[in-house]
Amino acid sequence: MIKPNYDAMKLIYGNLGYSFDERKEAVNLFGVRSKDLLVDQFNDLLGVCYIDYFDNPQCLVFPGTTKPGLHYLKTELGNEAGTFILAPGYHKDCWTSGLHNGHPSYTQSGPNVFKGYRDSNSDGKLDMSGKIYSDSTGVDGHTTRYDILVNNVVDRFSAGCQVCWFDKHHALWYNLGLRTFELYKINKISYTLFQE
Repeated sequence: MIKPNYDAMKLIYGNLGYSFDERKEAVNLFGVRSKDLLVDQFNDLLGVCYIDYFDNPQCLVFPGTTKPGLHYLKTELGNEAGTFILAPGYHKDCWTSGLHNGHPSYTQSGPNVFKGYRDSNSDGKLDMSGKIYSDSTGVDGHTTRYDILVNNVVDRFSAGCQVCWFDKHHALWYNLGLRTFELYKINKISYTLFQE
């Protein structure tokens, strides 16, 4: 996967008609789902583009997952209609600041803010076609563990959430968003998911 940069991401956002915030220290949160749709690995990217305090364009990317883990695709479906898989696109004002399992994270800001698919056949493969749902709950932006290093297995860490593999990466990704909340007196932030 090619590492994104600020100018390229700004261009892609613009070409797709998505809002790209160019204000100083205002973040543009995004994910890039790998064209390799292998389930249960942290083979996607989570990222953030922004202009820093010194007016330098920044684009940081971290390994993560934008897909549910195998556990929720095969064993424990997150909903009677199936486990939620976030659809690529611009999800406006979808997150606020909160807690996920007791830890600081981006948390879903309300109902109907995400669009995605539901996988209900328990075959352990991603089904991303058919009806689009907007009934998700708890689709958060968080990390795995704070106490141990997690192997490259998503497992129960995502039932549709966008998950940074490493806690230090998540802390940076999340705290840059907190700065935007504070600086611009807002309480919601958008997230864009791209398909590689």
